[in-house]
Amino acid sequence: MQVSSNGRVHRNADEWREIIARFEGGDLSLREFCQREKINKNSFERWNKRLTAKGQNEFVEVAPMGKSSSLWIVEVELANGTIVRVGS
Repeated sequence: MQVSSNGRVHRNADEWREIIARFEGGDLSLREFCQREKINKNSFERWNKRLTAKGQNEFVEVAPMGKSSSLWIVEVELANGTIVRVGS
């Protein structure tokens, strides 16, 4: 955590992950938690959304399974309706 000359607190993504985990592990409302931790509620919500959205864009490895792995096809339908097909 860094504090700028004007008193604003700057936290990195790892620090926000830790803060979010503490909130999720507790029983306080978001408003109560932010007051206790002296955190701006809007900043908390923005970072929570940013870190959650980032997790949704991670890659997942897809590999053929079973004995007939020489011929396989994968079809993925995206949230917007686009269908992606990959095969060998």
